[in-house]
Order: sequence, then C-alpha cells, then structure tokens
Amino acid sequence: MHIIERGGLKVKKFNLVLIVISVIAILFTSNTYAASFNLSGNFYPNKYLTNKSPPYPASNPNPANNSLNIELNIILSWTGGDPDGDPVSYNVFFGTSINPPNVEVVYQPNTYNPGGLEYNTQYYWRIDTYANNGGATNGPLWTFTTKDDTPPYIPNNPSPINNSINIPRNITLSWSGGDPDDDHVTYDIYFGTNSNPLKIITDYNKTDYELGLQEYNTKYYWRIVSIDDYGYTTSGPIWSFTTLDDTPPYTPSDPIPDNQSTNVDPNIILIWSGGDPDDDPVKYNIYFGINSNPALKAENLSVTNYKPDRLDYIQRYYWRVVAIDDYGYISSSPVWSFLTRENLPPYIPNQPVPANGSTNVYIDAVLSWQGGDLDDDPVTYDVYFGTVQNHPKIESKIK
Repeated sequence: MHIIERGGLKVKKFNLVLIVISVIAILFTSNTYAASFNLSGNFYPNKYLTNKSPPYPASNPNPANNSLNIELNIILSWTGGDPDGDPVSYNVFFGTSINPPNVEVVYQPNTYNPGGLEYNTQYYWRIDTYANNGGATNGPLWTFTTKDDTPPYIPNNPSPINNSINIPRNITLSWSGGDPDDDHVTYDIYFGTNSNPLKIITDYNKTDYELGLQEYNTKYYWRIVSIDDYGYTTSGPIWSFTTLDDTPPYTPSDPIPDNQSTNVDPNIILIWSGGDPDDDPVKYNIYFGINSNPALKAENLSVTNYKPDRLDYIQRYYWRVVAIDDYGYISSSPVWSFLTRENLPPYIPNQPVPANGSTNVYIDAVLSWQGGDLDDDPVTYDVYFGTVQNHPKIESKIK
C-alpha cells in the first residue's frame, strides 16, 4: 500500500494484486456469481445472485444426436429447465453449417419446428438455456441427417382394365398414383398402337386423361411414368385394351309413303328413318323405279328424304334405301312400293271478267278468268265466244 499526500489529504492506493485477491475472495463466498458467454466464448458477468445455480444444459435431443433417415417434418425437442425452478428461455441455433445461426427464442414447450427440410441433408443444432435470474448455460452441438427421397408409387389401377376388350371408342384413361412422401407428382403418358407406345403428354397434373374418339376394333397400348419434385421417377407397366368393332347403321325404316300405299300424290317426297348406333356419319343410296328391282337413282345423300321427278298417274313405283357408315358398314331396307293416284280434272274456270250478266261493257274488253289444277298440272284453255248461247270456239290451248 502506498500513501499519497495531495492537497493536505492522505489517499491509500492498493496495487492491482490486492484488487484481484478481493475479486477471487468474492467468488469463493457463499454467494453465486452469475455469468454468460457468447458464441466466441467471451465472459459477460450479469449480476450478483444469492444461492442461485445456472440452468441445466439442454439434453435428450430428439432426433437423437448423429441419427439418420429423419423425416422432413421432424419437430425438434429437448429436455431443459433450471435447478432453482426459475423460468427459462431457449435460444435455438439451427442450420446446415457446423456453426449454425440463432434462428429463434423458445419458451414453453421445449420444441422447435424447423420446417422446409431437404432430403438427404445433414443439419446441426444447439440449444442455449437462459434463466430469468440471469443465469445461462450453453448446450452441446447435435446433428442429424434427413432421409433420402422415396420414388413415387408405381402407377396402378388402370382404366380401361388391362387386356380388356369391346371398349367404347370415346376413351378416358385413368389410374392411381401419388407419392409416399406426399411430394407433388406429375405424370408422363405413353399411348399408341405399338407395344412400345410413344410419349404423348408430359408433366400432366391429374390422374385421368381424355383421349377422345379412337378407331374401331383396334388394340391400344399405354403406360404412365410418375415423377416427383425431386426428379425421382417410377414407371408403370404397359397396359392394353381393344376397342369394340363397328356396328352397322340402323336399317332404314318407317317409309313415307307407307309400303303398298295407294292413291299417292305424284309430287310425293320420299322420307325414311335412319341413323347409326355408334353415331357414325351415315350416307344413303336411293334405288327407285317402276321395276320391282329398282335401279340406283341417287347416292351419298346426307339427309333422310328424296324427291323424285314428277311421277306418272296410276303407276306403281318401287324403292329401297341403303345406309352406309364411315367405316363401310352397310344396312339395306326392304323394297317398298306405292301406287300413284289418277289424274284430277282442272278447277272449273271462275271469276270471269267481265262478270257474268254485265252490261255497258267496253267493246275492247279483255276476257279473263281464274283457273288452275288440283294436281298443279299445266293447264290450257279453249275459249268459246259469240252472240248465241251455244257460241263457237274461237281459241284453243291458251296457257
């Protein structure tokens, strides 16, 4: 100890050794001196505490240290606490580096959800515990490795069923897929008439696909390849199915005029019912004439009616219709017949001008009247004119 006299005052100055001895003496008293350390190991005194212990170091990590094949949705947990029962908080350090960053402060419960983990990746983590009395304890460094990605499920449950036959031509493919890790899955679709079908669709997001109309009586092959977000692929087997054969058109029916009908107007339009059970387009050939084996009169009609040229009176006609679909399938009606009616006389001329019994008629008057024919036949007129009741004919075949 040195005594220094300044301005009449005597000041005691202890050397550094005595001060250090005093600090050491304090540390070994019955009181506890709390402190904390940062990540670089620097010492930070907090405050004087009485009879307090630092919190427990974090232990019992889940997942266990150095564990492998950990699921991506793992929730970290640990055991902690404080021997004096003081509330604690935890600094969570987590990442792919051996010196992971501080990512969150956790209170209760002792869990942390890292979220968004990657497959086949090593992670490091540490928990530092802080008591609200100011005590702190750094935890050990732990590590775990996530599992590798699992390929998608093998595509299965095909529709149409494998090796099925008589499948309607308007086809929708469907299958079951998915992924054991619930990864997003897309599908490549292979389809064709070759046993090693070509790819027709890439990165398809659904498990059904509408092919649309296919050919009759044709064997098709198909398979599905599943691809998850991490590029893992799983190929399904090659499946096949055969479409149904074409069905002939409906037999033409319901003729108009009815078969063997009589008194038919010579201006008749022939009508029938047709169509196709497969909804294929249908064309019609018409056979018509006065022979019981009528000749072809019209072909490739797309409608179900036909108007022949004007027919003769009191004449029997024969006709039949042949239906042909796009695939060459044919259906023929039976031969039908009908008898036309006799000719009807023209209308009685009427509405004469000048009117019947008229007087004071101009000497240059023009004679006119109303006429026509019930059958719409062309009509000519003979005109009789004179001053006596049985007047002579003055004009013939006026149109």
